[in-house]
Parts: sequence; C-alpha cells; structure tokens
Amino acid sequence: MESDRSLVEGTLAGDETAFRTLVERYERPALAVALGILRDHHMAQDAVQDAFLAAFQKLGWLRNKGAFGAWLLQIVRRRALRLQRQAPATIPPTDNLREAACSPVIRDSEQRLLDAVARLPKSESQMITLHYFENHSVAEVAAMLDRPVGSVTKLISRARLRLRGWLEGMDL
Repeated sequence: MESDRSLVEGTLAGDETAFRTLVERYERPALAVALGILRDHHMAQDAVQDAFLAAFQKLGWLRNKGAFGAWLLQIVRRRALRLQRQAPATIPPTDNLREAACSPVIRDSEQRLLDAVARLPKSESQMITLHYFENHSVAEVAAMLDRPVGSVTKLISRARLRLRGWLEGMDL
C-alpha cells in the first residue's frame, strides 16, 4: 500500500490516479466525521465532496505530505460545521420513500460512538477511524501516516481508553 506522502507527491506531479486513491482511502472516514456532525446523509456527502475539492485545490500548501488524512478530516469538520450553521433549525420530515430508503439508518449507540470519536484529538481520531472503521492493520496505518508502528499502537491504545471512559455506562 502506497503511503499518503507518495500519493500526495504523485498528485502534485500530475498523476490523476494518485488522488483517486486518496479519495478511495479517505471517503468513508470523511463521511463518518461529517455524519457525526450533521446527522444528515445528504448534507454529509456535500461536506465531504466540498472538502475533497478544497484539499485538491490546496494540496500544494500541505507541509507534511504524510499527514494528508488528518488534514483532510480537519477540512471535512470545518465544512460540516459551516453547513450545520447554515442549515435550517428544523428539517421537515420527508414522505419521499426513495430518499428515506437511500439514507443509512444510524442507531443511537452508533451515533454516540461517532460523536465520541469526533471528540478525540485529531491524530487519535484519524488512527481509530483508519484502524477500526476502515479495517487497516496498525502497520498499514503507520505506513499511511508515515509514523512508527509503536507510536500508532500507543495512540490507538490511548484513544480506546479515552473512548471507553466516555462511553462507559451508555449501553453500547
């Protein structure tokens, strides 16, 4: 698996497939972050799409090319928060069954978990998302983020302890 650093450098050199690989790698974690904030699938998709466009346009400004994922997720958070502020206070219920069938149902316990992951520090949130939501091994996460395996293991362990403390007693 190619590292984020090499994919970012490839994108900057004009390799279209490199950015496509970054999009495929981070679209699910980005959507999870946006859903955790917006709680609306369509608005979350809009935030993610806008974030990927902004990331592509500003890719040359990224200092640490290996930190693309954390940088992108921060952009997603900002876009989602901006959309949240712009959204009407209440969204009227829809009678459109097709739209309801396409929208994923997120149980309350899953939403609490997503909210808790979003509260983690940026690096921990990213590692938890990649390891548990995207099913990457610790070694793969370390390679993607250009960090030592021991550091990734320690941060994931610390994040799990923090999440367990926050979610304790919530009937997950």
